[in-house]
Amino acid sequence: MQPTGSKQMQQTVAELMPQFMENSFVKGIATGSLSRAAVVNYVQQDNLYLDRFLTLYQQVLGALNPSLLEQTEHDIQRENGAHQVLLQAAQTTTDQIMTPLPAAKQVTRAYLEHMERATEQSVFLGLASMQACPAVYRELAQRLVQQGANRADNPFAGWINFYVGTDDDFDHTMFHELDQLSPTVMAAERQQAQQVFRKSCELELAFFTQAKEDD
Repeated sequence: MQPTGSKQMQQTVAELMPQFMENSFVKGIATGSLSRAAVVNYVQQDNLYLDRFLTLYQQVLGALNPSLLEQTEHDIQRENGAHQVLLQAAQTTTDQIMTPLPAAKQVTRAYLEHMERATEQSVFLGLASMQACPAVYRELAQRLVQQGANRADNPFAGWINFYVGTDDDFDHTMFHELDQLSPTVMAAERQQAQQVFRKSCELELAFFTQAKEDD
């Protein structure tokens, strides 16, 4: 029996997860040993990413399921909580690192353009392109907890715990929405959604790598 679209996407995340766990930024999160420059770089770019992500999410969910949008958009807005853990470790603030507004770097631009193109094609593809973010972060946080990385003496433990604690319901809700939509689109579009999702996962990995480029 063919697995559901969401199950295939979860398999993609599991397949790519060893690369995430070997990523130098993720290893720094696990060991509590990221430089201030890497933290600032990551949070700056993630702020730019999330600002556009939220706009696209509102566009897609507003067309698909307005009531679900009302229930879930606050989950994206709460990402600032994870940022605050990192900024506290780096002894800085959002205002300090976002004023003046930094430029979007290459991977950030590529990721946003990828989601924008997908959304322009269809709401189904748009949702698939955005689903990689919560899916990757949830699985990544769970793997880090299994390693014991959220120990009390890790300054980034709160970041790990944030994604274990908040992304689970959101992740399952969005996968459910994709599975509900799946029968309404052609098989070719369902296959394209898998490709779009994988590309987003690959861009998530590149996004972490980008954070340490100027380290």
